[in-house]
Amino acid sequence: MGIRFIFGRAGSGKSEFCLKSIDKKIRECDKDNKLILLVPDQYTFQSEKKLLEHTGEKSLLRAEVLSFKRMANRVFDRVGGRTENIIEDSGKNMLIYKLLKENMDDLHYFNKISRKQGFVGVVSKTITEFKKYNIAEEILINKKEELNEGELKDKIKDLSFIYNKFNDNLHKNYIDSEDVLSLLAEKLKESQMYRDAEIWIDEFTTFTPQQMEIIKILAKRCKRVNITLCIEGKNDEETDIFDAIKNTEYKILKLMEENNIPYEKPINLNKDIPYRFKQSEELAHIEKHLFTYPFKTYKGKVKDIRLYKANNSYSEMEWVAQDIVRLVRDKNYRYKDIAVVCRDIDSYDKITSVIFNEYNIPVFLDKKREILSNPLVVLILSTLEILISNWSYESVFKYVKSGLIKLDREFIDKLENHILLNGIRGYRWTSELLKGIEEPSKEEIEIAEIMEEIRRPIINLYRKVGNENSVKEETNNTVENQSVNEEIQAEDTLSPKTGESQLGKTMAAMGIVGCMASVIYIVRKRELYEK
Repeated sequence: MGIRFIFGRAGSGKSEFCLKSIDKKIRECDKDNKLILLVPDQYTFQSEKKLLEHTGEKSLLRAEVLSFKRMANRVFDRVGGRTENIIEDSGKNMLIYKLLKENMDDLHYFNKISRKQGFVGVVSKTITEFKKYNIAEEILINKKEELNEGELKDKIKDLSFIYNKFNDNLHKNYIDSEDVLSLLAEKLKESQMYRDAEIWIDEFTTFTPQQMEIIKILAKRCKRVNITLCIEGKNDEETDIFDAIKNTEYKILKLMEENNIPYEKPINLNKDIPYRFKQSEELAHIEKHLFTYPFKTYKGKVKDIRLYKANNSYSEMEWVAQDIVRLVRDKNYRYKDIAVVCRDIDSYDKITSVIFNEYNIPVFLDKKREILSNPLVVLILSTLEILISNWSYESVFKYVKSGLIKLDREFIDKLENHILLNGIRGYRWTSELLKGIEEPSKEEIEIAEIMEEIRRPIINLYRKVGNENSVKEETNNTVENQSVNEEIQAEDTLSPKTGESQLGKTMAAMGIVGCMASVIYIVRKRELYEK
């Protein structure tokens, strides 16, 4: 029983050391104890893949890759603990909104602020932080008593009141997702599940108090807990970029001291050249000395690094594109072997797309895109917005200009001019289009035909969601009958490889059924059409 640190800078082979150690334990077959690689949630898949590459199928019986939450699931399956349902973020926000509305008069500082948009989200994040760092209601109350009268005291008083009400109402039927680790710590004390196991904790830079409590329990139960830290060890420089991680080390050392946990001799993987940069001394020098002071100059020959001073961003990306073409054409590189890294992708995404298209370079921009800007989402939401806003100009043309409607741009422009000129909205969209016109002109007939083409699928959609079936049934029927695709006649494309509908595939990927349910509920609560 004890904790051992594995020190190493970035690229020094800490993860590799963990995997090789697990492989060695499996090959020795000395014991049948569990071997656990504990990583953050986002690293579990990649770590499982690497573990299988190193050890093969034989690792499946002894070794396992877990995150803290996945470990909780394993323990709950074995010793119980799944009696409560875990509330999701949306349910958490709904509960906080309900509590604020019911107890608004009991709040002092947040009475008026609680009505503002976004306040529920702020409270939700605050409660999450409280639970991550084991801040109980008693701690807030005690802190409030220590303070003199003022805004801070009023804030803490209101927060403790909200926190208390939230926990009282939540724990009747649910638990918060942040309570899972606290429950895991309790169950680990009762369980012998990981006794004599060996654990490697990798890819963490810091630990919350909840995670520290779990590490403490595991260190007392397991044969050894190995913790990798991205740190250099001894540092004689005036600057120290590893200061934050050293704080993590100090916290773990303090935990070991307070709980009489043995300290095993650490392993230092820092060498002259890290494993990741062994093919390039220049990159190894930059990795080690980029942030050091005083500066250290590289004395060797530079062959892997070039500097290019550009006049502007356009000139910079054009030079990059030309160099990529050179590498592919003359050096037998493949496009997938090349990455362009920039500090602020928002400043370069449009320029990169334009220039790389000119040079016929395929590119993937690793950038988050707002789901609300997706043409399909715009199409669906604007369709339902038309019904809610009684055919307002804005909602109609958001729908028409979504890019998925089978109408030429020329017709859209004609219709827009006609709508603005005559102020057409509401019942004029749903009643007879040429009513009161004895001899309509050719242009008026053309406009009426365009309006009919636009309104027909939307009216049909409203009729489908306006009956007495449940919201769930109507949502399923709407999508299953391809109301959004066939009724609205959205443009679709087929995948050149599989022949699959790209529109249908996108709808499935984005979970349109769930997205539409709440809006259909609103539509059915309002009668928007005048007879």
